[in-house]
Amino acid sequence: MAAKTVFDPISVRKRGIMFVARDELESEFAGMIIVVPPDSPSRKFAKENEAEIHLLGVKPKYRGQGLGEELVKRAIQEIQSLGFVKIILWTQVSMTSAQKLYESIGFLRVNEMALVGKTFLVYEKNLTNVK
Repeated sequence: MAAKTVFDPISVRKRGIMFVARDELESEFAGMIIVVPPDSPSRKFAKENEAEIHLLGVKPKYRGQGLGEELVKRAIQEIQSLGFVKIILWTQVSMTSAQKLYESIGFLRVNEMALVGKTFLVYEKNLTNVK
């Protein structure tokens, strides 16, 4: 039942700035990511000058093609353009591909948290030294 509220389309859109990728040839949804500013009621950790990334998702048939990386990089660009100094995200322990992706882009694992009966790994990326 938690998924019904976590992934409710209206609630998801209210979290922040959503970036969606689609396959133009097939006119099909391919992936998404949400930039959550610190003034969003959906934020969990972000402070005044920080942002969060929520719900990175890539449809299975588009995985392994760099789309997830492009979505994360686009979110980082947006967060930088808004002047935030840190990005925070979390992922499930079982999402090892996502963890490798985040680490390859410079996110550091800093903590764990429990939410809706699952353990999540918390990552952050400091943007103060990023060009």
